[in-house]
Amino acid sequence: MKRPWAAVALLVAAISVLYRLPANGGPEWTVLADPVFPASVQLLPAHCGEPVTKDMKAFGERMLDCLASVWGPVVQQTDGLVMRRPDVVVYWTAEIPTRCGVVRDTTAYYCGAGAEVIYLSGPAFRRLFSAWPADSRSYATLVLAHEYGHHLQNQLGIMKVSTTRQSRLSGAAAEEESRRRELQASCWAAAFLGADRVALGPGFASRWRSLLSRTGDLPGTPRLHGSVASNRYWAQLGFADARPGSCRTFTATRAMVE
Repeated sequence: MKRPWAAVALLVAAISVLYRLPANGGPEWTVLADPVFPASVQLLPAHCGEPVTKDMKAFGERMLDCLASVWGPVVQQTDGLVMRRPDVVVYWTAEIPTRCGVVRDTTAYYCGAGAEVIYLSGPAFRRLFSAWPADSRSYATLVLAHEYGHHLQNQLGIMKVSTTRQSRLSGAAAEEESRRRELQASCWAAAFLGADRVALGPGFASRWRSLLSRTGDLPGTPRLHGSVASNRYWAQLGFADARPGSCRTFTATRAMVE
């Protein structure tokens, strides 16, 4: 039977991040070159597993509790920052106005302008939960972990610097900057999932690998999220040892972020 994932394209192609660029200012480019997390930092398990509810608002809030319990102490210890909690908004219309502008046709995205918000498409997740409940829970878990990765980038100053630099580039160079940002968020998401692999259960790893095989930029679309091979590489790297310091996509060679 044909699986419904093609209806929402590939995983990362359905996930986007938006940030209101500063009008002026001189960003510190070194924030992208320096390791955000020391190599010795290993994430602890959240002991959460996959939320079982089909209510995406409740699903999102539960995932935020789990993500904050792991990332909050790490960020405070390594960077001295107290993580703010983003809001979760489930929308049921074809498009929605946000502080980042009007957004449409997107399963999930993060807006870091003003009040940080993770937006989730109610209709998209309802269709997925109806057709494939188990796989959809894994998909939604991965989506929330990825969007929280963008929230980390926002809190740590990476988002502002990277999107500002991207605004000064064009063509392939601008797309490459986007891929470095997206692949870092995916790698951090995988590190969180890898740390919690026991609670996620024995079936999660196989479902996660299946999702990875369909995660990447679609042919003929802008190269903003990375190829299937690049997404697989960075996700597996993060998942393997749950060390976010390994996710150094901004200093990786171009071939590693294709």
